[in-house]
Amino acid sequence: MVGLRPEAGLGPPYKSPKSSPNVNRDAFAKVAPIYSVLLAVFVLLFGGAYAWLALQPTIDRPLVGFAAFGKASVFVAAVALWATGQGPGWFIPGATGDLIFAAIFVWWLRAGSMTR
Repeated sequence: MVGLRPEAGLGPPYKSPKSSPNVNRDAFAKVAPIYSVLLAVFVLLFGGAYAWLALQPTIDRPLVGFAAFGKASVFVAAVALWATGQGPGWFIPGATGDLIFAAIFVWWLRAGSMTR
């Protein structure tokens, strides 16, 4: 643990970013409940759609394309918000998982089109 100073915001992993002194607290501003609820609804909706799609005997290719576009859009939005100063930089590593899934979806779509 040498070099991990609390003032550097590198405390234990269970520490929330709010408790780190170097975190911009404006990034955690309160929002109207409608935005939190809508976000939760969309996460559950798309998560359910992905689960349903995974259980199908044949995969609906246009739906996978739509999912790839949606995943890539999350990453682009995170970068755009950060670049314009409207969102914190830690959104980007969180959205990188969406970019990876978008790449996997596109790879699957392209691999399937080559076998036809």
